[in-house]
Amino acid sequence: MSNIDNQFQNLDDIPALKELSDETAAACSGGVTLVAFNKRGFEGFKKQFIQNGNKLDIGFVGGSINNKISSFRVSGGNSSLYKVTLFDGRNFQGQRESFYVRRGKAKRFVGDFINDRTSSIRVRPV
Repeated sequence: MSNIDNQFQNLDDIPALKELSDETAAACSGGVTLVAFNKRGFEGFKKQFIQNGNKLDIGFVGGSINNKISSFRVSGGNSSLYKVTLFDGRNFQGQRESFYVRRGKAKRFVGDFINDRTSSIRVRPV
């Protein structure tokens, strides 16, 4: 059995078999990725959300970035244009604001209305 373990350890040393980052893996699988930042211009703390397919549903962004999102980036997926909707309540409830963002592009500032108020996010291909 130890001979088998040694074989697996040696596989880790092969550069072509290194582990992909979550964002790269999602892009390769056709999944969409949204990275949210707590400051304007993609600064400060960030949190990455990934889902297979062209849709992304985040019913709750989590305590670390809840009510703190100021900018975001969208990448991956198969669509060239996405509608990103930010909600001020969990599970897509409450007031919302939508943005149209091209794949690989970003929103440097979400605007005063939804800034630091986002609790859930929905991304859809257009």
